[in-house]
Amino acid sequence: MLLILFFLAHCDAATMASFAYSGFDSPQARAEIICFQNASFQERSLQLTETGATQASGRCLYNTPVQLLASGTLAPLSFSTQFIFYIQPSTTSDLADGMAFVMAPTLGGIANSSQGFLGIFSNETSGKNSTHTLAIEFDTYKNPEHQDMDNNHIGIDVNDIVSWAATSAAYRTSSSPTIQSAADGYAVQMKGANIQAWIDYDATMNQLNISVSRTLGVKPMYALMSISSLNLSSLFNETMYVGFTAATGPLPTVTYYVYAWSFSSDGGLAANISMPSRDKSNGIGKKVIIIGVLFSFFALLLVAMAAAYIYFRKRRLKARYMSKDDWQMSLQEQLPQEFSYRELVKATNNFHAKNRLGSGGFGEVFQGVLPSSGTSIAVKRISKESKQGVKEFVSEVTTIGRLRHRNLVPLLGWCQEKGFVLVYELMPHGSLDKVLFNHQANFPWNQRLHILQGVAAALLYLHEECEHKIVHRDVKASNVMLDAHMNARLGDFGLARLYGHDVVPGTTNKWQQEGR
Repeated sequence: MLLILFFLAHCDAATMASFAYSGFDSPQARAEIICFQNASFQERSLQLTETGATQASGRCLYNTPVQLLASGTLAPLSFSTQFIFYIQPSTTSDLADGMAFVMAPTLGGIANSSQGFLGIFSNETSGKNSTHTLAIEFDTYKNPEHQDMDNNHIGIDVNDIVSWAATSAAYRTSSSPTIQSAADGYAVQMKGANIQAWIDYDATMNQLNISVSRTLGVKPMYALMSISSLNLSSLFNETMYVGFTAATGPLPTVTYYVYAWSFSSDGGLAANISMPSRDKSNGIGKKVIIIGVLFSFFALLLVAMAAAYIYFRKRRLKARYMSKDDWQMSLQEQLPQEFSYRELVKATNNFHAKNRLGSGGFGEVFQGVLPSSGTSIAVKRISKESKQGVKEFVSEVTTIGRLRHRNLVPLLGWCQEKGFVLVYELMPHGSLDKVLFNHQANFPWNQRLHILQGVAAALLYLHEECEHKIVHRDVKASNVMLDAHMNARLGDFGLARLYGHDVVPGTTNKWQQEGR
């Protein structure tokens, strides 16, 4: 009887799993996760390789096996996971081997699995069907001996370190089966940044979807990899262990962290996760504080020098640019933040072509990440040939800069050091016209109605609820942006005008000339 009870208890423990950790400092997390080899708990994170370790590997696994094949039929069961990780490259060469999400038959680490094996396999286990291991690798080093495509790719490894399928890491913005151009997605550099990954397997469709994003909490509309030809029945054991692996090579300063993780095998999607409140992403916080204290004296001197430089430089600006006093008079109170051009150059990787979201008669728009806060931004750089001059620029800053509404694109700031630049909160799904005309099959009517309602709410707010009536004068699909949850956000207020609530605005000259 005791043997039967033990057997039933064991089967129940291994049936379904559903857990979520936003940080790994809780007693529950440390009781349910086991770290092997060079891996360990570090404050609120899992550190997959020991600081200073070379030619090493580490593995952290959920301590209870998860049932992934149905009892009796051995048919695959659905599962879903999402996690946030950080790959800290070498401080001397910007190199890092990579890490992986792994589904393995046993607890424990794998000997001789350093460097390009990413802690998943070794020469003794790679390429053998008896290994029964599935891994999703986030590889940041090109190993020619393992047939790697580049130094920033995601691969599906089936019993072999040579990936069964792989593609360059990107935030996919179209349904195209492969990343062929910037229009299909934009690159997600996985080193030196917090990355969120989603892995979902639908057993009814036999479909494995994988997505990544540098904007935490924003899952791409389209999966980066969508595979429906993988035979998990022959790959999996009935129960498997799930977790993470990583490895280092000859460089001692490469480390890997996992900050948050959720998993579900009960048929639903894994719970949404977020970063722990105290970010220990790269372990250098204390060093930054020490350096700040040591150089505080020099900072005071630099402030005085910078103030003098800015004062004399402003006096030499061309007539196209406005003085600081003029800005204060034009913008008055509630100013959006003024950014330095240097900060925006750094945020957009010097306005790199890979970060360009679009272009038009006004100029170009680039995506970026503010180094100081990690905020994802869209930078609108207005070209010198654009018809949008000082008047339109001031109109946009003064109009939208004061507004706060869930259906308006938030304006974060501006810059005019080297031309007119506007900084907005990044809208991950882009403009409505691109989604409407390029992805109609994935754009149901209920979602279209929701977007129309959002635009209507924005116009009601502008026309009736603001202190002054604001007429946008340029409402069109390309000026309606879609946020992470596909909510409509009205933007581009360059032609907007303010009126009193008792004034009826007239038509523009263009419309009058066209007889509309």
